[in-house]
Amino acid sequence: LGEYLASSGYKGIFSIDGLYDENDFYIVDINTRLGGSMNIIPMLQAENDEMQLAALHAMEFMEEDFDFDFEAADRAAKRKRQGSYLILFAKHEKTMITTKDVKPGIYELEEGELVFKRSGFSLEDIKGEDEFIITGGIPYKGTPYVPHKRLCRMISRKDVINQKNGQLNKWASEAVKKIYDAFGFAEP
Repeated sequence: LGEYLASSGYKGIFSIDGLYDENDFYIVDINTRLGGSMNIIPMLQAENDEMQLAALHAMEFMEEDFDFDFEAADRAAKRKRQGSYLILFAKHEKTMITTKDVKPGIYELEEGELVFKRSGFSLEDIKGEDEFIITGGIPYKGTPYVPHKRLCRMISRKDVINQKNGQLNKWASEAVKKIYDAFGFAEP
């Protein structure tokens, strides 16, 4: 896909939206821009003192001359990094309303309960092994939510996928459930 876009004259970042089932990935949309889930990548790059993709994208777009070691960047991009980024959507089938406020920031599960620890929005704000961030347009108490509307984002340093079955692992499943519960969805 990258080669096709380049042959068409496109330079820069692109992202792909898709659906994945047990066997196949289906492309739904191609965004020739920074995608909504791209913010964890610059966080990881900044943490490792690497050139950020967004800067390269901007320089290409502005047709700026720059000296850059693409092979070194490619090697750096292939290093294993620890981090996850989940987008949570309202999972109910009819319009609901939030009955509780959820503050954006750093959270942790303590004895099965969702506990706000402090403000923060970046990977560097995560200090504890089990901490995670809730961010990304969090609705206020009283906000009506139509089915499948984007609710919030969860950012963590932990793996969230069970490598055996491709589903959320136990820790991530519990965190996601507690986040949904924290909004107190009810019928209007």
